[in-house]
Amino acid sequence: MVYRSLRIRMKLLIVESPAKAKTIAKYLGSGFNVMSSFGHVRSIPSEKDAVLPDENFRIKYDVIEKSEKHIKEIVSAAKKAKTIYLATDPDREGEAISWHIAELLKSKHAIDPSTSMARVVFNEVTKKAVQNAIANPRELNMDLVRAQQARQALDYLVGFTLSPILWRKLPGSRSAGRVQSVALRLICERENEVHAFKITEYWSIVGKFKQKNDPNHPMFDGILSEYLGKKLDKYDIKTEAEAKDIVSKVLPCKYKVDKIEEKQTKRNPLPPLTTSTMLQEAGNRLGFSAKRTAKVAQKLYEGVNVNGALIGLITYMRTDSVQVSNDALLGARELIENKFGLEFLPEKPQIYKSKTKNAQEAHEAIRPTDLSLVPDEIRSNLTDDEYKLYKIIWQRMVASQMTSAVLKNTAIEIIAHTHNAEKDVQKIAKFRTTGSRIVFPGFYAVWGNDTDAKKDQIPNLQEGDELSMKGPEPIQHFTQPPARYTEPSLVKQMEEIGIGRPSTYATIISILQDRGYVKLHDKKFIPEERGYVVSTFLTRFFDDYVQYNFTANLENDLDKVSSGEKNYLEILHSFWNGFKPKADEVMNIDSKQILNRIEEALSPYLFDEEQKTMPCPECRIGEVHLKNSKYGPFLCCNKYPDCKFAKSLNLFQKDGEIEEKKVFETGAEYPKLLGEQNGSQVFLSKGPYGFYVMRVSGEPEASSERTTKKKGDVSKNKKFVGVQKNTPPEVVTMEYAVKLLELPKVLGQFNDQDILLGIGKYGPYVQHNGRYISVKEENFLDISCEEAIRKIVAAPPKKTFNAKPKAALKKAITKNPSKENAGTNRARTKKTKK
Repeated sequence: MVYRSLRIRMKLLIVESPAKAKTIAKYLGSGFNVMSSFGHVRSIPSEKDAVLPDENFRIKYDVIEKSEKHIKEIVSAAKKAKTIYLATDPDREGEAISWHIAELLKSKHAIDPSTSMARVVFNEVTKKAVQNAIANPRELNMDLVRAQQARQALDYLVGFTLSPILWRKLPGSRSAGRVQSVALRLICERENEVHAFKITEYWSIVGKFKQKNDPNHPMFDGILSEYLGKKLDKYDIKTEAEAKDIVSKVLPCKYKVDKIEEKQTKRNPLPPLTTSTMLQEAGNRLGFSAKRTAKVAQKLYEGVNVNGALIGLITYMRTDSVQVSNDALLGARELIENKFGLEFLPEKPQIYKSKTKNAQEAHEAIRPTDLSLVPDEIRSNLTDDEYKLYKIIWQRMVASQMTSAVLKNTAIEIIAHTHNAEKDVQKIAKFRTTGSRIVFPGFYAVWGNDTDAKKDQIPNLQEGDELSMKGPEPIQHFTQPPARYTEPSLVKQMEEIGIGRPSTYATIISILQDRGYVKLHDKKFIPEERGYVVSTFLTRFFDDYVQYNFTANLENDLDKVSSGEKNYLEILHSFWNGFKPKADEVMNIDSKQILNRIEEALSPYLFDEEQKTMPCPECRIGEVHLKNSKYGPFLCCNKYPDCKFAKSLNLFQKDGEIEEKKVFETGAEYPKLLGEQNGSQVFLSKGPYGFYVMRVSGEPEASSERTTKKKGDVSKNKKFVGVQKNTPPEVVTMEYAVKLLELPKVLGQFNDQDILLGIGKYGPYVQHNGRYISVKEENFLDISCEEAIRKIVAAPPKKTFNAKPKAALKKAITKNPSKENAGTNRARTKKTKK
């Protein structure tokens, strides 16, 4: 009876995060057992045939290894619970996690007929929100679950179909994904625009004006806008000679104010933050990467210790909605009235509508859960990153409910004329100057704008005032190519064209960098050579599937599955029936033909504009062509091995210059500098046992000194790692050398023991718990932890030796010493006698 009463009272609530579980447990008290699943509990395994199109897209799921312990604990608690609340995040991913937990509990018979199970959702980790969710449970939303399953299945089918093609046709390329490939295309096409851009020279003429008879009058700039009755466009003055000619005509003129125009404009407040705008603002204002922003926001959502209490400071941070609750609106209006005054409070709340199609992932924007927790007042409770991000979220929410800012814009036209007499005035030119000043700050009081909020730069003037001018000065300009994507601008573009969803932006960007497809140079994305080749391959052979509208339409279809408007199996069948035959067709194309088509597409970047290929500069007989290796694409002579000319691609401009360097030269002396890393130099060198890479902080040693070193040898200022014998030196790039020098490195853990990847006397290996497993793959440097674990599990057990034969052998040697060990045994005998 005691057991049954305990069972009746017991309530189990399951969330994803241990930090969130800790926060919620304090809200609910002893009547609840709050547990964490530690994220996803099941996943599609990284193996062939985990999604089966021929069986109506049946999906095989495996329990994630790190989740087994947590699932066991949840199952144990569920058997003692009368009520189970599934309280994972309020989006598709969260709904799917709740479904997986429910399926596992059923399969393990952890739920009897008397146990009730319900789904609860809350948009903020506050006591009121959690208690309200528990009071209003619902059933699992299978439309959301199916949408998440469809997304997973699509990503799996694309990845496990395209990736083997890449491995076969472009060795060394690690993967291709449904969404990441489109994001990569964005970056590469912007690089095309930068490369194709033709710089054009143009000139402007600027004069510095002031009132003629007032020596204390401040000077202001005016730009020439009209000359000899013709309005000038930005690029009309093309050469320095034209500019100087105009200056010579304008210089003798007299100047007066011809017209002053003033008008007031309003700047309306912006809506509260979504995932996309949060990533953009944190990137632009704070310099945060998307990954860093997502990590900090997660912590603010799950709970931060503020004055001894765990509090979820912001609402759910993966959302594309700009709506907020009525309580939040009232709280914002009350704060604005008390802190800023009634003049900053609009007559009624500001209501915003999302511009994102099918915005439904979560039902509120990202906002503070309690606006009374002012960022500066709780700064001591937050890390620097938490404070900076929370301040932006707080400011944007408050500003969104304030009045508009009012600005006064002023435009002044100044004429240059040749005579004083009004009837004889001949207008030669017009200069124009504009400026603005804030009449009423409105929401600028919280969310400033440096451009609009600049100080009034135009002094008080009247029409007809005579002016003096210093100058005018001709200024040279050059047109600028389109700006390369930064993390914020890439996220903005992905959102605008409908690629990805709030939960995927940061992940997509990280994958592109982790795969070595793109890199950040001066905070701008530049495609790596391998990434550019992969993108070119996809656009040439799978163009329909990396089109922006195709991917965006697929995202819209998934949204329709979420809302119950479409069946997920229809989407999967439609996609697979077109994609699979195309993949089979490309797999059957000869690799050389594929490389030729990629070279043809890249020829404007590889060779001179008028050439389709390039004569070999080394032998003068062969031609230079694009080749690919597991270490990256490169150019080499088609007369290899008779001619050993080769060079890396280095397609892209850095600091205004195109870098080109040979990775192999006939007769080159070693060591050869590959590049620099954290103040040290990385070299490729050659010793008596083959090629090796080394990192040194000073001048490199001569190659002959290598004979005393071992592979992987590390001294105070040097590290050496041998290059595999079957690796040609012409493909040893800086990227490859850095990866080698990172060895041995920890890939992860298995059974609480580190998994090491290294390279030794007999080649690459995986080390685990005293065992060394050989790695035969050519791309061993890119082996994942999961692949390593599979090798460890499949490897034969470590050999053990019986101690008795060893002891018997030792005894026999002692009794019958050979000539080799006789001296040793005599020494032992003497020591025993002593």
